[in-house]
Amino acid sequence: MKKTLFTLLILTFALSAAAQYGGSVIHLHQYNNKRFALRVDGVPFGSGERNYTVTGLQPGYYMLEATTWSGNGHHGHYPVTSFIGQVYVPAMTEMTARIERYNNLAILSSVSMIPVPAYPAPHLPVHNPAPCAPVVPVCTGPVAMSDFEFQDMRAAIASRDFESTRLSMTRQLLSQRNLSTRQVMSLMQLFDFESNRLEVAKFGYSRTIDRNNYYQTFALFDFDSSVRELSRFMETYS
Repeated sequence: MKKTLFTLLILTFALSAAAQYGGSVIHLHQYNNKRFALRVDGVPFGSGERNYTVTGLQPGYYMLEATTWSGNGHHGHYPVTSFIGQVYVPAMTEMTARIERYNNLAILSSVSMIPVPAYPAPHLPVHNPAPCAPVVPVCTGPVAMSDFEFQDMRAAIASRDFESTRLSMTRQLLSQRNLSTRQVMSLMQLFDFESNRLEVAKFGYSRTIDRNNYYQTFALFDFDSSVRELSRFMETYS
């Protein structure tokens, strides 16, 4: 009993010290080391940096939006969203993440910052359980296509010169595949005309497995009328 109380006191002290340390930390950069602007939960965090370190994060989901710039010469520069999506940050964890080429976020490392108390391992009786039946995986719902398959499909669509061709390919290739909201947004960014981005958003909605996150696609529209039209479509479909 005394040993248990002593262990609980050590853990309580460690967690209290960790809370005072300042929360979790996430380091973020892009695969090509380009400068970008960062927004955390809609609040600008900085612009024009190659590396960001966000500190003091409490455990939970955070909306990250990274924007870079494209174009040159007489066309000028225009903003391009390189990543937008939710990231889960565990308690007292130092994370390192990288924005990949196809609008994906790769978690490179995740290290706990809570000190682990040293105490003797308990002596437990050894049991020899009876052999169990093999566990059969159970599918709980549709699964989005893998990032590898998606990247190949996106590259094939992007290789077409005309938007009309890219739109036809998108409809054809998505007809038998499930996607995530993040993947739909990545496809929408292949189109310059807002009407085509709207068509991709409408067509992709029926194939999306996380429709509760579909509001994130609104950020890729320039006009409120497009947001209203997609919202009406989503309500009608549901």
